[in-house]
Amino acid sequence: MKRFLPWCALLFLSASPLAFGHGVNFFEYAPDPWQSRRLVVSAADTPSQTFQLGQDAILQSFDLWMDNLGESGSITFTLLDDQNTTLATKVKTISALPAVPGGNKLHIDLNSTVVVEKNKPYTIRITPQETMLGLGLYYANRITFLEHNQDYASDYSNGAAKLGSEEQNYSFKFALYAASGGSGSTLTEDEEQPNSSSTSPMVFITNARVVNTTYNSVTLAWTTNIAADSRVTIRTQLDPLYVYASGFDPTLELEHTITIGGLTQNADYFADVFSQQGDALLLSTYTIAFHTPKPTAEELVAQQTQNQPAQPAQQPTQPATPNNQPATNNPTANQPATNSTPSNQPTSNQNQSALPALNFGSGSRSGNFSVSWQTPAGGAPETGWRIDIFDADKNLERQFYLPSKVTEKDIAALPAGEHTAIVYANDNGTFTKVATPAVFSIKSQVAKHIWISIALAVLFFGGTSWLVIWWFMREKSPLPEIEE
Repeated sequence: MKRFLPWCALLFLSASPLAFGHGVNFFEYAPDPWQSRRLVVSAADTPSQTFQLGQDAILQSFDLWMDNLGESGSITFTLLDDQNTTLATKVKTISALPAVPGGNKLHIDLNSTVVVEKNKPYTIRITPQETMLGLGLYYANRITFLEHNQDYASDYSNGAAKLGSEEQNYSFKFALYAASGGSGSTLTEDEEQPNSSSTSPMVFITNARVVNTTYNSVTLAWTTNIAADSRVTIRTQLDPLYVYASGFDPTLELEHTITIGGLTQNADYFADVFSQQGDALLLSTYTIAFHTPKPTAEELVAQQTQNQPAQPAQQPTQPATPNNQPATNNPTANQPATNSTPSNQPTSNQNQSALPALNFGSGSRSGNFSVSWQTPAGGAPETGWRIDIFDADKNLERQFYLPSKVTEKDIAALPAGEHTAIVYANDNGTFTKVATPAVFSIKSQVAKHIWISIALAVLFFGGTSWLVIWWFMREKSPLPEIEE
């Protein structure tokens, strides 16, 4: 036993560098996902993160929160001091990382440790390959209120993000690790995985665009790789953290179109489009900037007519009440309605109950049916119609493109189970639902055939048995008597 203990101690000491390889997480600025936002790196100047510590430290590694929805590639991380002198450089290859709420925590180990002095700003510059168009960095607002009796801290105490040389009012989510002993809280590079708990396919947004803008509304459209719902939030450029208006459509579909009203004329806005599949955190986001124009003369006339209060009808003179007090009119009866302010509550893209219903007809064979719909009040679309059929797991089964003159389609040989049918008006690639998405079921014919076979077998054997019994149990004719 005494000879065994030294070998155990030696084994523990030799394994300790592996256990403590990432160092101690001594600083982290990573707010919750609902407070995080995504920056598309390819659409901005070179991003960097400036930080300042209140104590000396030996920096060994750091974390950043990001995703990569496009091609894999390499990112160069450069650590600079306040004189813009390069202290360390690390090149890391990043494969595809799904877009999860709050981003994926990516750990970067420096090739050698760097001494970081207190009260001195340092910068981490992030330089991806030009082909990494899907790279996103996650950030959070760093502006906080300072109480009257609270000590002032450095502007860089929680970090400060920069795009090029311009400092932003937010900080990229990051964490710092010192080289002293202690167990790290991240995985090794070989074990590194996105912190998504779901193995389902991610929702990716493509072809996000502004379809139409008026002086007080905007119509946005986009496509997702799997069936997902539709969400839009509208922000102003003057106050990017305030949600001015929002829209929501719970239909799980591939094509998404939402119109948001109540906007201000001649104003700049940001639209954040989201798509999510049910309660699963399969989230993808996309941000689009747009400008609302000034209203035309016709729109001004319509707006003034709409806002003009109706003239109150002349009320007849009412006789005095029994107590000789004159009757008073309802003080609010003739008051014009005031224009409401924009609401922050999500509004539905389309009132599903206002849309007509799809009509289904049975076919002549198992799994066959026909679907028909009504032409919208605005007329048939020039490009025609599109029908999407989904199974119970919201996987696309069938897809049809039909000309404008057709309002009915026969669909054959669907498997048994629950299905969903969605019919769109195809307006040059913008798809708008013309009827309420309908859920219908196809019953399996196998059980029906089995029962029919069993019934026929029972009738056959039962009839045969009865015939045999009748043959042997029938009344025998008497033999003739022989006279003696």
